[in-house]
Amino acid sequence: MGKNQKDINNRQIAQIYDRISVFKLLEHTAEELSSRKMVILIPFMILKLRDSIKKKRTPENMEALRMLILDDIISVINKNQALGNITSADANKLRSLIQKLYNHLYSHYEEFIEGGFNDMMEDGLVLEADILEAELTKKITERVTREVTEQVTQQVTEQLTQDVMRRNQRDTICKLYSKLKDARQVAELLELPLDMVQKEI
Repeated sequence: MGKNQKDINNRQIAQIYDRISVFKLLEHTAEELSSRKMVILIPFMILKLRDSIKKKRTPENMEALRMLILDDIISVINKNQALGNITSADANKLRSLIQKLYNHLYSHYEEFIEGGFNDMMEDGLVLEADILEAELTKKITERVTREVTEQVTQQVTEQLTQDVMRRNQRDTICKLYSKLKDARQVAELLELPLDMVQKEI
């Protein structure tokens, strides 16, 4: 490929890049990302307050971070999960990413450690995942219990039915034999093998 061809290719690439608009993530809300089907980027909204918290950790900044994470980001993830846009596994991965980002960006600040903010954030994030996991476990347990109960009930019913039928047959054989005193006749009347009748009397 000659020098002129490389120049033409570089100009074409530059023109393509000029037409691609830049998406500035932090200029949007979690709801906007959700409506644009960009749920996977929602955990990165935690970066929104990074500069202001880096400068100063005021109660207002800390509350704004708590609201951003627990009220905005987590609620949008939960909403997408409820709507079926993401699976429970996806939602748990997003929550885990939020936890990792929070730990990396904010958990080292003294105000967050001493004020119990880190514990509150961890409880808030873990609680969401635990609730969903508990609900899923409950549903699975109920389904398995129902299936096993049905299966056991069916087996017990079949066993009891067979036992009752054998007992009734034995009683009938014994009653007929007590009147006829002939095993062969009892076998013929009940259409049973002779050895079975002899075994029961």
